[in-house]
Amino acid sequence: MKKLYSLFFWIICLFFIVACFDEHNIKNHKGETINISQREKHESYHRKNVGEEVPDDRFTRDQILSEILGYDVQFWVQTPKDYAGNENYPTLYVTDGQGYKKEGRLADIADELIAEEKINPVIIIYVDPRDPNDLSNNRRNAQFLCNPAYVEFYKEELIPYIDRNYRTDASQKTRGILGLSFGGLNAMYFGIHAHDVFGKVGIQSPAPHPCPDIYDEYAYRERLPIDVFLSTGTKKDKETATRKFKKILKRKGYDFGYMELPEGHNWKNWTPQLDDVLLRFYGK
Repeated sequence: MKKLYSLFFWIICLFFIVACFDEHNIKNHKGETINISQREKHESYHRKNVGEEVPDDRFTRDQILSEILGYDVQFWVQTPKDYAGNENYPTLYVTDGQGYKKEGRLADIADELIAEEKINPVIIIYVDPRDPNDLSNNRRNAQFLCNPAYVEFYKEELIPYIDRNYRTDASQKTRGILGLSFGGLNAMYFGIHAHDVFGKVGIQSPAPHPCPDIYDEYAYRERLPIDVFLSTGTKKDKETATRKFKKILKRKGYDFGYMELPEGHNWKNWTPQLDDVLLRFYGK
């Protein structure tokens, strides 16, 4: 009988141990329970990168205290190799900058295209949504989901700071914004609400479901002076939303580039398109 009780005791202990470490059901940022299989697929690029960075003299790390947002924002600025001259350069602002900088290898792609004289030299600003004092705190959802304060941060603080400290071509026509997933939604929002400062709008795998009215903002107003690059994967990516948006752009007579790749919601889809983004926006 003692052996039976002992066996029962250890079975109960094992049950609680498994329960404590069960990751099949976890909470997302909204407090909703999601299955681990959904978690693994959910914005796979969004894993936290908190390790030390390998030094790279192509980048200048900086941060500013935003009075509009009420916190510090960090970013990296990549200048072209011939920056020592007197030329003013077009700019590309990239949301989820830490992802485009590492997984996306945008810097390498830009350097190669510039060296091959396929695009004009460009200054790229990689904006990091994470708290620079706590990289585990990613504020992208608060920033990217059609947030007018985030637009004002760019217009009133970030862009003026970059234009003051770097030799930029400050015209709307040469300034671009690029983002993916919720960052793609953010780029769509900027195309409407910041078209006076951004003339180029790069949208990869947009996830517009938090702001469904964004479609109507394009459909029921005059065509805006923006050049658009739009893309999606075709394997459980955002193809339905992207194709819907494509139809609106086409009906309104926008000048836009469009791509679909047989990949999912990940960097296997986004990275191969980055040369196409740069060639469209800054090609010679």
